[in-house]
Amino acid sequence: MGVTCAGPLDVTADVLPLKFDATAFDPDPGTGKVAGRVSGASVGVESSDGCVLTATGQADATYDNTSGAILLEDRDHLRIATVNPRCVGDGLKVGDNVIVEGRFDLAPRGVITSP
Repeated sequence: MGVTCAGPLDVTADVLPLKFDATAFDPDPGTGKVAGRVSGASVGVESSDGCVLTATGQADATYDNTSGAILLEDRDHLRIATVNPRCVGDGLKVGDNVIVEGRFDLAPRGVITSP
């Protein structure tokens, strides 16, 4: 059973620029979505109950050519690197894995194509 931080959450990318490595272009070119990973991710999370943590690692993601956004959708790769005492009270500790879903809009927007 997992622990959930109380919301609302403020999620930020702590290391910019994000490095996106494409792994597969969507077989339906009409969607313009590219599967991949963000490497060297460092995501800061602050909840309304005072829990502040940082999760780091590689994160599964999708790049959307239409919107120019990286969509993080990771369930297994990011681990908690730092927590404050409030998080420990919530049952979170360094080394726990986290589920991260977030959207980071890029400017300027790029387009990834299949070779």
